[in-house]
Amino acid sequence: MTSTPPKHPICLRKEFLAAADIKSTRLYTTALGLYEAHINGLRVGDVVLAPGINKGHNAIGVTVGGGWFMGRIAFSGRDFWANNLGLQVLLTVTTKDGKTTSLPTDETRAASTRPLLPSEIYYGETYDSRLEADTERWTMPSFNSSSSNKLVGVKSLPPFKRQLVSPEGLPVREVQEKQLGKVPKSPCGKTFIYFRQNLVGWLHLNVEGPAGTNITMHHAEVLEKGEIAPAQIDGRPEGTPLDAKAVKAIVVHSGLEQTGWFQCSDALLNNCPQRDERLGWTGDTPAFGPMAKLLYNTGGFWRGWHRDVWSEMKRRGAMKVPFLVPTVPPDNNDPGAAVWSDVVVGGRRGLFRFYGDAGVLAEQFPQGQAWIEAGLDEAGLWKRAPPEDPGAAMTAKALVADAYLIRSTELLANMSSVLGRAAAEKSCRAQHSALREEFATAWNTNGSSLADRTLTAYALALHFDLLPVGNDDDARAASGNKAPSWLYKAAVNGTTTWERWDSMLPDGTVNTGTVTSFNHYTFGAVAHWIHATIGGLAPAEPWWKMSAVEPVPGGGIKSNWWVDAAGSHLELWVPPNAKASVRLPPRRRWHGGGIGIA
Repeated sequence: MTSTPPKHPICLRKEFLAAADIKSTRLYTTALGLYEAHINGLRVGDVVLAPGINKGHNAIGVTVGGGWFMGRIAFSGRDFWANNLGLQVLLTVTTKDGKTTSLPTDETRAASTRPLLPSEIYYGETYDSRLEADTERWTMPSFNSSSSNKLVGVKSLPPFKRQLVSPEGLPVREVQEKQLGKVPKSPCGKTFIYFRQNLVGWLHLNVEGPAGTNITMHHAEVLEKGEIAPAQIDGRPEGTPLDAKAVKAIVVHSGLEQTGWFQCSDALLNNCPQRDERLGWTGDTPAFGPMAKLLYNTGGFWRGWHRDVWSEMKRRGAMKVPFLVPTVPPDNNDPGAAVWSDVVVGGRRGLFRFYGDAGVLAEQFPQGQAWIEAGLDEAGLWKRAPPEDPGAAMTAKALVADAYLIRSTELLANMSSVLGRAAAEKSCRAQHSALREEFATAWNTNGSSLADRTLTAYALALHFDLLPVGNDDDARAASGNKAPSWLYKAAVNGTTTWERWDSMLPDGTVNTGTVTSFNHYTFGAVAHWIHATIGGLAPAEPWWKMSAVEPVPGGGIKSNWWVDAAGSHLELWVPPNAKASVRLPPRRRWHGGGIGIA
């Protein structure tokens, strides 16, 4: 249950005069909430026609909504950080004679609620088109604000208590339009619309009808025994068309640069796009983080997120990493947990591995050091800080926690070496060696077997080099098309990664168990194995200055391999000033040439 009703978005406007000889203008904007700015009727930002300042009268208008700051977020509640929407704007106009005029935020701005009524990320929005005439030219200098019957008061808010910083990651943009697919009716007469993709964004509706007509759209991830990502539309006026001109889907996401691609002869393996939920789960990040860094340039995003993690860790001096970053609600006292909290070590190591920025490693080194030191006790393996109970899973919780502790200690030693911190490296190496011995005593039965004989236990032990043998279960998980496997989702027409392998059952019904989200990125970690093993590409040195090329048949830098009657073939492209370390499968005859191959 939410404790307070949603806030209506507000639009603040102000008119101003500009000289004739304008050289340049710049708008600085931030808000307590989400904002969209217009000048003289044109949106500031990603538009085809950029707005300009005219000689004489001009107007600036900014709409502010609650968003993550004040809207309903996470499991319940609103107004976690404040109970007032706010805007801070500075418009500077520079004339050709070098003079600069500034237009700051003040209480002289008019404010209105406009046709946009409650508007939230989770609960959607209400739009009353009958109010359009009242504010049709709201951001134009010709608008008469005294005619509006929706004016609201404006007041100054207390200044920020902390330093305002710019975001490290790229902003969210409208990146694609999806055309309408099927428009079937259900057996009970309801109308559904489909866009052939479980997407993040909103619908754009173009419809006419008599005043008072109430059109409602409900969204879902899947329709049981039906299509992916349907929307139910009710109340549409009789006789109005429902086609590509009437409704379209707008896809929005961060404007990241794509840096990785994959294609092979298996169409199902090629067609597994990643889209996910928007909460900062610390436990999922170590699994999917490497894949995100490989597919897109996410360096800025992860750097900013780790700064948020450090801020949460320092609350009350606890040095515990919460399950969600930012923590919601903000006064929540998460105790920290194995795997989840280990993101402060593995996540930063991944940043350095993919982008080679030792400065980021040094800046965020205290996170990992504080977590390892706060979580250990004299017994060595996890005792005082218990691991999270993952739904009574079959694998022993302590084994998972112990394996991650050993891995995090090793990574912290490696990072200490990069930063030249000899004392910290020596301490971590000694801890790592002692912990490996304790793990063998606690969990190994005969040197190559584990007391806990589950796939998770063996996968962790093998990946963290705690057992001396190999395993090909990852290949079977990637190539199979029956649950549990990577391709099962694609085989049943899934367009996203699910929270569990079988969120939808083979007969089209939704799994009645828990954790059945159809937008969840953890299993996307398999795609990192696809690139590194099938494609055979991974960074051997930070920032890909040395590439590791090790394709496993049967598994910019580019590799292409195939097997035919003549034998095995590998084509490799390495950019200038870079090298590649190539490891080829045994018992095959290979021939090659070129330079830069080590």
